Amino acid sequence: YIHSDDTMRFMAGSSERIRIDSNGLKFNGDSAAANALNDYEEGTFTPGLAPSGGSFNSMPYSERHGFYVKIGRNVQVWIRLRVAGSGVNTSGASGHLFITGLPYTIASISSPNTSAESGTFVINYYSNLGNLSNKVPTGYSSNNTTNILMMTVGEGSSATNMSVNAFDNNNAQIYGFMSYFTA
Repeated sequence: YIHSDDTMRFMAGSSERIRIDSNGLKFNGDSAAANALNDYEEGTFTPGLAPSGGSFNSMPYSERHGFYVKIGRNVQVWIRLRVAGSGVNTSGASGHLFITGLPYTIASISSPNTSAESGTFVINYYSNLGNLSNKVPTGYSSNNTTNILMMTVGEGSSATNMSVNAFDNNNAQIYGFMSYFTA
């Protein structure tokens, strides 16, 4: 322990490997506050589906799971959504589709690449989704929100917003992962 700067340091030979101070945990002699690991958290959240306009008349879920790991400003989420076999009614909704309820607000400007979106929702599995028009579902972070904007992409064509009625089919489901930075 170094009293003069209130740090705990761990050395290997003559090299500092770990430092703990009021900013958090630092490695390999780094003393910059911005590089300190000062947060680690695991938890669950409840994702959902929402339209960009109006609201769903009925959106019963049979599975609605979210798990996250937060390390510093980086948040990694795993999502599993499945609508019930019947009872879905999207007639009051319009526009495009969002997955909602992320555990932390997505940064309005991501780091380390400030010109890129914070994250891409990678779909591990999907079934029974409607109106895909021979495209594959994906999603992108919606900056300064807790939402993922759902999209469809296809070879040689541009991405389009996913229709609000993509989950109209019985047992429509989607499983995926996204990593993003929080403010």
